[in-house]
Amino acid sequence: CTKSKFDNTTLCAVLIGYVGSRYHGLQKHDKGPPTVEQELESALIKAGALVYEAGVVKEDARTGLKNGDLVKARWSHASRTDKGVHAIGQVVALGMRLKWAGATWESQEPAIVEKVNQELTRQSRVRFDDAKALADIVVYGLKKVPKGFYDERRLDKGVTRFDARRDATGRLYEYQCPTGALVSRKTSSANPSLSTVRITEEETKAVQDLLFLYQGTHDFHNFTADKCSDEGPTETQRVVTRFTTGQKRLSTDGVEYLALLVEGDSFIYHQIRKMVGLAIFALRHKQPADRVSFVKEVLTDKKARYVPLAPSLGLMLERVMFRKENRTHGGFTTLLDFEAVAPRMSEFKKARIYPEIDGKERSEQKNAALDKQQVHSCMHHWLAFIARTQQIWGVRFT
Repeated sequence: CTKSKFDNTTLCAVLIGYVGSRYHGLQKHDKGPPTVEQELESALIKAGALVYEAGVVKEDARTGLKNGDLVKARWSHASRTDKGVHAIGQVVALGMRLKWAGATWESQEPAIVEKVNQELTRQSRVRFDDAKALADIVVYGLKKVPKGFYDERRLDKGVTRFDARRDATGRLYEYQCPTGALVSRKTSSANPSLSTVRITEEETKAVQDLLFLYQGTHDFHNFTADKCSDEGPTETQRVVTRFTTGQKRLSTDGVEYLALLVEGDSFIYHQIRKMVGLAIFALRHKQPADRVSFVKEVLTDKKARYVPLAPSLGLMLERVMFRKENRTHGGFTTLLDFEAVAPRMSEFKKARIYPEIDGKERSEQKNAALDKQQVHSCMHHWLAFIARTQQIWGVRFT
């Protein structure tokens, strides 16, 4: 446990999950809709686990959220997620007050978790004016964190205080993709219902063949936002440790989904959604013999290429790794893991994340009849957009 000499707080890791649909991303900001950090910080303040000096905390009259200065709280997060992206296993670290919750850690940890979750539920019910609303953020547990990994690149290399972002050694994301988006079959409809498609083993292998191409070290300058495309290779070069297909599942609406699992040290803005988008485009609009060479060409091209951005709806942060090879003594050193809360994470994923994806896909399809269609709102609309513009995209790609 790492204690500050300036206050009476203990640096702890908060293990959380959240439904990202109604938040403007994870990272706290001063304008626009609430973010996950704003909601969580407010609940920690109201619970008594986060205490600022007098005059630091401000309450938003519109949302009722109480927020202070995260820097003063020694706050860090492991992986920044964008608007609409969910998380099963996210980590936030901060200095927390513990003694009010009990005399020992064994009594403090469950008491704080229960109190913060209660405050998160109250905030959701106020926000949505619904007495039965469930919180979109859940705290699974707390852990006292050890010293961080030593890294020569750190500006503060004399200090080894744990930092959730800098000490994270890997991130695992899952993209829940309707299998109807991954196959190209001749039908009477240009965009058949996703519920009518069941992917075969051969078609799953074709998906895997394309995902394998992303593995390794690449310059992903074509797989991020336009504002980042002018950055050099050192800014857009990333290592993808693995990119594989996972398990299939069937929604209550009869839509079959295939999990796409991607792991790496870190990812740049929109990288995962663009990798998925390019793979879907190749699978639907390129001949089988041309798909691999096409994706390779876009991936290795140093010139700017237009890559389609898949919807955020199916993307979720599965978990963050804090595991590093010990080159001196051999083996691996693990600072933090999720094993103790793994059952709760699995329950949250099945009970809250999957239904959110299924329900939004269903509701957004109905909006098309009301002329409220948004290109990135769900996979159904996005596929229709690809079908309408494939000729233009084909010219730009080739």
